[in-house]
Amino acid sequence: MSNEASAKILMAVFFLLAAAFLGINEAVRQSALADWALTILLFLIGIGLLVWEWYERHMTSESTALMLYPESAIVETRAVSATPAAPSRDDLEVIEGIGPKISAVLVDAGIDTYAKLAQASEDDLRAALKTAKVRTPASLPTWAQQAALAAKDDWVGLRELKEQLVAGRKA
Repeated sequence: MSNEASAKILMAVFFLLAAAFLGINEAVRQSALADWALTILLFLIGIGLLVWEWYERHMTSESTALMLYPESAIVETRAVSATPAAPSRDDLEVIEGIGPKISAVLVDAGIDTYAKLAQASEDDLRAALKTAKVRTPASLPTWAQQAALAAKDDWVGLRELKEQLVAGRKA
């Protein structure tokens, strides 16, 4: 929660408490309705601050924008104003035999997607591991096949292939 949000909520609580105390005082004194003006004003200010904070939290989010406006308008705006996003990295640890250390070595070597891993030769992979002084795992010969399935989003095929492997190697 931002400091601005905290300040608004704190002010709202203050105004609501002040309205409550004044309201109790007016009720005990059995004052005329005209004497309740300050109490009502403080109550409305407190509620207004809470509504304002709620609006800023919920109505300025992207998901709310999608509800209020046609998605096509938002997509067109993004297409015009957004810069092309850098291609994201794939989670290479999905591949049997690749853990966090080897994944970092491969990313440093420029192999950060399933497609790049599928196209890399075993010699290139061995060289990258050797440069980083990382032991070459026995599962390396199956990485390209596993990565090719992952690159095609064939997760069922990848799971079936992994079930056939023993310690990442073909049985």
